[in-house]
Amino acid sequence: MTFKTKRTNTLKRHKDNWTDITDIRAELKELREEIHELSITLKSHIKQPAGIFMLPDEVVLIALQYVNQMDVFNLALTHRRFENVCRTKLFQSIYVYDDDTDQTITINIPKRIYTDFYINNTIVGSRRFLNMLSSLYCRPSLIQHIMLENDKFISTSALDIIVKASPNCSIVFGHISFPDTELWIINRQNTTRSKYHWLRNDSEYEFPEDFVPSVKHLVIDCINSYIMKSLNFKSVKTVKINQFPFLGIPAQVVTRSQISSANISTPALLEYFDVSKITQLSITNRCRTHLDDGYIKVRPVSFRSLKILQIDLFIDSMIDFIPGLFMNSLEELYFGCDVRQANKCFGSMLNWHKGSLKVLGFSTSMDKRGYQTGCSYWMKYLYCYADFARVLERHLNINLVDFPLLEQVVGDRQVLVVDRLPREPRLVPLEFHNSKHNATR
Repeated sequence: MTFKTKRTNTLKRHKDNWTDITDIRAELKELREEIHELSITLKSHIKQPAGIFMLPDEVVLIALQYVNQMDVFNLALTHRRFENVCRTKLFQSIYVYDDDTDQTITINIPKRIYTDFYINNTIVGSRRFLNMLSSLYCRPSLIQHIMLENDKFISTSALDIIVKASPNCSIVFGHISFPDTELWIINRQNTTRSKYHWLRNDSEYEFPEDFVPSVKHLVIDCINSYIMKSLNFKSVKTVKINQFPFLGIPAQVVTRSQISSANISTPALLEYFDVSKITQLSITNRCRTHLDDGYIKVRPVSFRSLKILQIDLFIDSMIDFIPGLFMNSLEELYFGCDVRQANKCFGSMLNWHKGSLKVLGFSTSMDKRGYQTGCSYWMKYLYCYADFARVLERHLNINLVDFPLLEQVVGDRQVLVVDRLPREPRLVPLEFHNSKHNATR
């Protein structure tokens, strides 16, 4: 009896243990299933990208308004999620330069260039632009604005095709040579809203009044004929005047306080502006006239807000004007000549603003300052000098050490960066400049 009782108790104990094991296995199975479901849930969350990747395209597009062309390209190539929104950004506003005259020209847009022009425009050569329009990748419906350097490489028939595919697109020319292009532009601006408007006496009566608030940039052929009409454009920020004023007509202030940028062909036109409000001024006069008498009549100290000056006048006019501004007031200064043609007295003019100057420019074609091409301007014209700093010192008596805020020197073909590490300041091509690399050498 004792043996049977012990055996029965042992079997009962094993049975209880087996029941416990079965229960444990069941619990483990349930836990395994729960863990599996949880892992699937976690994986699905991990697959969802974080940060900016979670934002809708509308928000990403707002962020891209502060990104330049090359960085948008790189973003589209490295993150397929952003391909469509990047395409929208790149097609919004297009600048087309004329590369028909130079078959070797190549565009060069270093990523470090973060100016308004490079941020707001996709820059394309004229040959590539025409190919782009016929490409399968082109999205005409996304194009809102096209600015063409001139009308030499495109016909009015081609323009008709563009606006047929992009009916809401505004088209602007930097320079117009042909009458048929002029007529096309006049008809177009009377039927399409645009930030740019060419103010002409013979077509203004057809310009819709509800288009007026959209105009931000005004181009005027002759200010005296249209002075009253120009006052109707209350949202205008920039004014460009192409021709000289007529003699014998007293000047009236044509601009209001919101005008911040003026592009004029003679100093005499300054009398038409409230110059105390102007922050950017482009003033060129390649031939002396009796309107100028070799000097600028408006007192330089009247320019209380001027930060950016693009100037190409006779040397005596500039000597009186630039040092007459408030000391250390200019942040950017562009001369309409290459550096070898600059007079040594330019150095004294620059020294007046050495405590504030950030960008110094020399250009033989000031209208093309908007973009930099890939041709080696410095190697072509300055091959006899070891570096550009020696040219500045030799011709302008400029020492980079004396300009603590100077960041860039701009020419027709290239941008040079002031590199201050690890030794004394020097100029290096922007596309080869690397701050981290220079700091660790």
